[in-house]
Amino acid sequence: MPANVSSNQAIFYQAVLNTAVDPIVIIDHAGIICEVNAACCQLFGYDRLALVGHPVTQLMPADIASQHNTYLQRYHATGVSNVIGTGRVVTAITRNGKPVPCMLSVSRVETSDGIFFTGILRSLEKLKQAEDKIRQLALVAQHTDNAVIICDRHGRFDWVNQSFERLSSYTLEEVTGRPIR
Repeated sequence: MPANVSSNQAIFYQAVLNTAVDPIVIIDHAGIICEVNAACCQLFGYDRLALVGHPVTQLMPADIASQHNTYLQRYHATGVSNVIGTGRVVTAITRNGKPVPCMLSVSRVETSDGIFFTGILRSLEKLKQAEDKIRQLALVAQHTDNAVIICDRHGRFDWVNQSFERLSSYTLEEVTGRPIR
């Protein structure tokens, strides 16, 4: 915390950080982790002390980690960033080496103590698992000989497979949005 922050503010900021649902990592200008929240420790499988004071690159795949310091140096020299202020999908690495797809948003914070970068992550692991299941179900629905109909919450056609089209003589375009009755 900056020197001009009261102890009550510091306690408040720490509480906000620790109760955030998404993992948060704060690094300094050199890429060293200054602070993490509980969600970060949970996602990566590290104790807070195993992260704070260590390079953020330990949370990255080797190929990205090797480029990170060069990226930081270039940013400090030019001020040009492709990451700050935008979200991007990245792969993070847990303590046991498991890759975890995440959405990463990075912000730059300038304080009297220097320049810091805040990374907020959102694990996409459950989303990727759901997408995989949807792809499997879509393959089954598309290749079965049975008619498959998906309707919206109002009972209107949203999607039909080719078997439905063949058996009913109606195309997807003809039935989309119409009531199933």
